[in-house]
Amino acid sequence: MRILRKILLFGILLLLMLLSIIFMLSQTNWGRDHLKKILVKQLNNLLLAEVKIGSLQGNLFEQVELKGFKLTVDNHEIISIGRIYLE
Repeated sequence: MRILRKILLFGILLLLMLLSIIFMLSQTNWGRDHLKKILVKQLNNLLLAEVKIGSLQGNLFEQVELKGFKLTVDNHEIISIGRIYLE
């Protein structure tokens, strides 16, 4: 029973450390840029169009601001939004 408790406690601590690292990285330019690349890649795979995002600001837990959102199909710009703000 003690071994199971230690394993459970270790798992919880590991999860909390991982969440803390993700939160800290979301506060840096490098982390936001990496998140932007993942988001663009996923949207491009999901849609039959090319998505471009100029910059991503904010963090994952409070608010996110996308600047320079563009959606193109066959080199024709379909949607261009200067700023998208999500809370």
